[in-house]
Amino acid sequence: MELNYNVVSIVDILCLMQGVILGIVLLVMNKRKERPTLFLALFLLVNSLELLPVILEDINLIKYYPKLILFPVTLGGFVFPLFYLYVQKISIFSKSKLSYWVLYPAAVFVLIDIISVSYSTATREATWFITLDFVNLFFSIFIGFKTIYFLNKHFNVLVNQYTSTELKDLKWARLLTYIGLSTYFIFFFMLVVEIGFYFHLTYSSFLLALTYWVSFKGIAQLNVENLISEDTRGTLNSIQNTTAFILVESSTEEATSLLKDIEKFVIGKKAFLLPDLTIVDLSNEIGVHPKRISKIINMVCHKNFNSYVNTHRINEAKELLKANHVNNFSIEGIGYQVGFKSKSAFYQAFKKYTNTTPLNYKRDK
Repeated sequence: MELNYNVVSIVDILCLMQGVILGIVLLVMNKRKERPTLFLALFLLVNSLELLPVILEDINLIKYYPKLILFPVTLGGFVFPLFYLYVQKISIFSKSKLSYWVLYPAAVFVLIDIISVSYSTATREATWFITLDFVNLFFSIFIGFKTIYFLNKHFNVLVNQYTSTELKDLKWARLLTYIGLSTYFIFFFMLVVEIGFYFHLTYSSFLLALTYWVSFKGIAQLNVENLISEDTRGTLNSIQNTTAFILVESSTEEATSLLKDIEKFVIGKKAFLLPDLTIVDLSNEIGVHPKRISKIINMVCHKNFNSYVNTHRINEAKELLKANHVNNFSIEGIGYQVGFKSKSAFYQAFKKYTNTTPLNYKRDK
């Protein structure tokens, strides 16, 4: 028996092995309540096992053991649904019911695959089966776009509750979803264009690196808590204004008065300097429900809570950058001093509100 090993097949084998190993690691980590990695682990395992038939064919093993073509059944339909469930589980909507229905089409397709190939492997070449395969593929693409929509919804709620969004904004999950969708378009491209050795090698190496990256992000990612869920209402003991729980349209005078109370704390007491300031901290201070505070800031200032606080942080940073007594401070140090938890967060916010970098602003002062 002569097997045909090459660089691409070796990289694919490494990707398969690492995906399985890291998937098992994430399964073990799932026992920690703050890191629900079950669906991410299954995502890695399924995604890795999808390489097995490619490897078997590439190394010429199917030639000697034709029955291996029966395994594994097509698992690709589970990839996006599993990741979508993972995103739901760690998002700010984690208390909501999970959408297990996204797994049903893939499960049906696997069942059909098992029944069909048990009679004849030629079934996979049948027109009806190929059509069904494409239906499964397009459903996965639909779930991919649904994941992006869900992540955007998560972010919009997040920035109305937190000022520090690092490790909470799930930008890496959005990027991974875009990458996943891109692979489907590459798949369609490969159907009509002959792909060379170097393309295969690059693609396989990229998948290997992506496996490590996803695992690292999954290990680092914590649950994102919804600060103004239904349960939060019972914990805000300092809230005395019972009308604050009713989300009604506020008059201009009421909105202006409430905004003054907000600014007394955020600006007057310089609460914006607190790195972990949340809307619940503000709610406890002025005795108004966080949903109403968010509504007023959006309505009067036309900003979400995160942007509102960061605007004051950037204004403070601009003053510090102009002052001579902080000439010995590093740009990073100024960022920490005005409430940002990292250099990257400070640079990103400063560029957003001033269209320049802190260093350039200091030079041009």
